[in-house]
Amino acid sequence: MLQRYSNPAMRGALPQIVCDDAHAQVLSVPTPDHPGRHVYVRKPGGAWSEQH
Repeated sequence: MLQRYSNPAMRGALPQIVCDDAHAQVLSVPTPDHPGRHVYVRKPGGAWSEQH
């Protein structure tokens, strides 16, 4: 299982966990600097990659 996402540097910007299973972890993170959210995907053993 992947570790839960946490980023103490982004207080108040809590990510929405879109998918969290054995195959991948997908997060939707609010971005205060512009409208919308960033979506990040991580596969087991891999780094985070931004999807959008």
